[in-house]
Amino acid sequence: MSWIFFFWAAVLAAALLLLTRAFVEVEGRYRHAGEVDALQVWFRAPRRIWEVTYQVPLKRRSLLSDGIRFVRVLLERGHTPATPTAPESPVTRLVRYRDAALVYAGIVDYLSHRAYFPLLETRVRFGVDDAAVTGIAGGAAWMAVGGAMAYLRHRLRLAPGQPHFEVHPVFAVAAFEVTIHCIFKIRIGHIMVAIAKAGVAATKMQKAPRRS
Repeated sequence: MSWIFFFWAAVLAAALLLLTRAFVEVEGRYRHAGEVDALQVWFRAPRRIWEVTYQVPLKRRSLLSDGIRFVRVLLERGHTPATPTAPESPVTRLVRYRDAALVYAGIVDYLSHRAYFPLLETRVRFGVDDAAVTGIAGGAAWMAVGGAMAYLRHRLRLAPGQPHFEVHPVFAVAAFEVTIHCIFKIRIGHIMVAIAKAGVAATKMQKAPRRS
């Protein structure tokens, strides 16, 4: 009986080790054109053994409010007291939000340094009724693109030739279109570590005494 237990334990450990070393690929494509916002996300296993596609519904009017609500839920997570307490001051709440934001920023930084980006491209097409203003805005946009490219190359593990930016001024009509296409690969083990970090941080924040 004992050798059977150790055999299956060894098999399980080997399978877990292989799982943590395996990569998962995530692809996202966002497009904004006129009154249309579209976001698609694909999740793929190694060698495309399986693939899952999500079409994320986006509503222009609620996009900002939903984003603010989502950020607030993240910042409040782990801070719900076990027993009712006196209302906290705005300064204390701001400090709590700052501490939570730093925790999540650290987790995002951990993942971004371990992910590999074979593709990261952005295409912008814009224009106003005035051709001169469009030209000036195009020059300013290219200056911003240069700074963004330098920052991303410093912070992310990118494939050669990435990131790729395109800015296309349109002088005839008013227009604004943005397309962002991103693919990155990351080991499942790194995702598991990030989840563990988030759980530990949330537990510590929940146990920490709340200052009034």
